[in-house]
Order: sequence, then structure tokens, then C-alpha cells
Amino acid sequence: MTRADRALYGRRNRPERVPPPFPVRVSGRGTNLAVRSLVEPAKRVLAIDDDADFREGLSDVLEERGYRVRAVSNGREALEELRREPAPDVILLDLRMPEMDGRTFRRELSRDERLARIPLVVISGSREVEGEAESLGAAAVLPKPFGVDALLKSIELVTNH
Repeated sequence: MTRADRALYGRRNRPERVPPPFPVRVSGRGTNLAVRSLVEPAKRVLAIDDDADFREGLSDVLEERGYRVRAVSNGREALEELRREPAPDVILLDLRMPEMDGRTFRRELSRDERLARIPLVVISGSREVEGEAESLGAAAVLPKPFGVDALLKSIELVTNH
């Protein structure tokens, strides 16, 4: 597991990271995030998961790579967010959550034509989720635990149709 992978799952007791006041080169990528963000607009991600530490780690990892992330704890909060804010480029959705689970969220989402077209990546700790994700019209499935590379590849795949 890489340091970035651990960031997804181990957020407790870590100091808050303050971005430097100058552009930072991302090792191995050859692209300066500050310059890249001026050239191409940042992709917007809506992450829906009831685990607060996982949401925070997911947000940190994606924001460090130039994504704009909004993270909420259940489907009801996600629907409220989608009605208030511009539509994201992709939704990362956990299926098992309190208040409004992923299945109910997807059903509600498909009632709005504009929102129904947003690509959906199902993230779940259950290994039996692939068939269910397919029935929900998910563009991709990431079984937990997953690595940062798998996450980034899934997002790029579904947002670059």
C-alpha cells in the first residue's frame, strides 16, 4: 500500500496539510498542478460515503491531484447538494449508508434527466456489489479497499467517454 493509498484509509491523528504559496511539481507526472488548473478546468467529483474518515481521505487525495471535490455522508445530502450546486463530472457512491442508501439515491437521481446522465462509480466494501452496480447503471465499480491508482483510472475512464 502506497502512502497515497494509506491517505484514503488512515486519516486519524494526521496534522492538517497547508498548501505552499507556490506551485508544486507532482513527482512522476511531469505536470505542475497550478499550471494544469489554468489550462484545463478541474473535474468536479461528488463523493457520497457515510465513513467520515474515508470521505476526508478521499477528498484530500483527489484535491491534491487537481480535482474539485464535494463530499457528503448519504444520498439525501447528495440530492440537496446536486440541487444547489453545478452538476459534478462524476459521482462516487457507496451503496450502504444510513438515511438514504445508494440504491434509493440512484432511483431519485434517475428521475431528473440532467442528473441521470452523470457517470456513477460505485464504491463498496461488499464483494457482491458488481451485479447490483450494473443494475444501477454504474459506469464502474471499485470494491473497498482500493488503491489511489484504481480510483484515478476509474474517474478518468468514466469522465473521458
